[in-house]
Amino acid sequence: MITIAQLRTQISDIPRQYPRLPEICDTIGVGDGARTQFSLRYPNYETATLIVFFGTVPTAPGTTSWVAQSASSYTATGQQIVFNTAPAAGTLIGSAYQATAFADSDLQTYLTNAQALQSTDQMVLKQAQYDITDVLLGNHELLRMIKEGDYQRDPKSVVAGLIALKEQLRMDLTGNPQPGAAIPAATTFTTTYHRYEVPR
Repeated sequence: MITIAQLRTQISDIPRQYPRLPEICDTIGVGDGARTQFSLRYPNYETATLIVFFGTVPTAPGTTSWVAQSASSYTATGQQIVFNTAPAAGTLIGSAYQATAFADSDLQTYLTNAQALQSTDQMVLKQAQYDITDVLLGNHELLRMIKEGDYQRDPKSVVAGLIALKEQLRMDLTGNPQPGAAIPAATTFTTTYHRYEVPR
């Protein structure tokens, strides 16, 4: 039985720090003295890693001073941060946390759907990868999260690699390779594929 952790590893969707540089906050809003609710950029964050900050408007690039806020001063529910008291006007609100592109519930849905279509663990994994590949090709924000620097350096290459992966998975699932193509060799799940990695 394929687990969520196995599928997450297979698609390289490991928890990553946002923002990437620890000394920088992800600015999620500016206080106006009345507003109490702000939204995090990524919803699938690990609660224990969330830190919320207040900062001052910078006078020059990189001069913002961030101060971590007590977890008792706000409530985090889903993607929303709700402060007990509205931040003062002009206060920058920032956040830092670890997040994944897909929630566990999302990956479980892909696995459940794949299990309904396929009978072996190997094929369940391929079916789930195929479905997730479709999602990533249609949502470049999720693709950017998973591929990070590779996507920033060369997004066309990353997309091309993903299209090639989708075609290979399609052939593996249908058993119908393209004319003239070699029939994919049988494999076992004990081999870890990182097909999301774009060849360099």
